[in-house]
Amino acid sequence: MGTTSKSLAPTMRLAWLTVPAEMMPELVRFRLLTDRHNPVIDQLAMAQLIGSGALDRHLRRVRGRYRARRETLVRALRTYVPTARILGVAAGYHITLTFPSTVDEAAVFDRLKDRGILLDPLSRHTGTASALGPGLIVATALRRNTSFAAAVEALTTTLATLLPKH
Repeated sequence: MGTTSKSLAPTMRLAWLTVPAEMMPELVRFRLLTDRHNPVIDQLAMAQLIGSGALDRHLRRVRGRYRARRETLVRALRTYVPTARILGVAAGYHITLTFPSTVDEAAVFDRLKDRGILLDPLSRHTGTASALGPGLIVATALRRNTSFAAAVEALTTTLATLLPKH
């Protein structure tokens, strides 16, 4: 199973599955009932990227960059925001950050937003309060011309003023 969502372009809406042949008729039927509109040109471009090896080269290049960003972010959070809990595997393009149950997630989100830091609160992904408690999804991907070091500093200094010290 794979997707282009985080590794290439979320708006492409391309994903794939490798499944046993006996499952194919049911999966095709389900697909026809749910969504038939993936653009052919995007699929052809993706096939070209895969076939030429360009996708593999791109992924190898960005993996190291995002691994280093994640390590920088985790180190800063552990130093400046020790009461936040860092969840997730050491791969991918985001971390899940949870806070003590006494923290007001909405207030943290609003304060970060006021500072120009736009993150997803956990409650946005669970409907109401997260079973994990209050928290945020913190991406390590940034827009071009944004300094990752500056973003980490802004995030950690803001969180340090909002979260309990112990």
